[in-house]
Amino acid sequence: MCCTNIIFLISGFVLMSLGALLLADGERVLMSRLLGGSDTWPEQPLFYYVALGVVGLGFFVACCGLLGCWVSCLRNCCITVSYAAVIVVLLVSKCALCLVVVFWPHLVWVDVRVARLLRALQRSYALPGREQLTAALDLAQTSFSCCGINGSNNYGTSWWRLQELGRRELVGCLESIENWVQDQTLVVLGIGLLVVLVELFALMSTLLACSRLKSVMNQRARNSSNNKAAAANTCVQTASTFTSTQTLGPDTFGNEDAHDYGWYIDMLARSMASTGLRNFYFNFENIFR
Repeated sequence: MCCTNIIFLISGFVLMSLGALLLADGERVLMSRLLGGSDTWPEQPLFYYVALGVVGLGFFVACCGLLGCWVSCLRNCCITVSYAAVIVVLLVSKCALCLVVVFWPHLVWVDVRVARLLRALQRSYALPGREQLTAALDLAQTSFSCCGINGSNNYGTSWWRLQELGRRELVGCLESIENWVQDQTLVVLGIGLLVVLVELFALMSTLLACSRLKSVMNQRARNSSNNKAAAANTCVQTASTFTSTQTLGPDTFGNEDAHDYGWYIDMLARSMASTGLRNFYFNFENIFR
């Protein structure tokens, strides 16, 4: 279980590293400004928040892995079950998020809306306060060698279309943007699947460790019960022996038989010492003294 939790801990650090790399990838983050399901534009691009979320998730996973290492050393069934419940919550949440991204991408803004991009191009492109959107559209057009959304006619009679300087692309950027979004979605889903597999492995290891711990505790309880029963039987047998010989003493044996009495006491002490009843022998000897 400890090795599994170490892998779990490492996966958390890997997630934090991936989030930091995504946050440092300025072009990828800027391109995600074109994604969204409504006309409201957030303050930062989508991948900016995704990167922060991945870093936070990686930190939480790393903490869970560290907690798992502590739980594996603690060997407490109750805490182990609580840790397994945390892993189950992580698994369910990640699976639910992957399903939402695949079947309902507009709920998490992983969506390309043609009408939204057209309105952004016609109403917000190159306007003051829309520098980030303008830079994102320019990056898409230069990276994919395209012009506009559906084609160069989206610009209408703007001065960019009327310029005769340099090369002008006539193919629209919509298809290229959609392909780019699909590629990024597959990457995110692949990483999420790997994390889910690691968490599933950690969960199975935790449940197995909990089962082993419970069986060990049950075995110890059975052994303790057996030892107590054996000790009780020994005490009963010793008490019976004591009852049958309680009339013996130095006066009974006589002075000439004192040696035989001492020999009897010594043999009885050895017998009791073999069963862990040495204290009973001392009490027995004190009675006759």
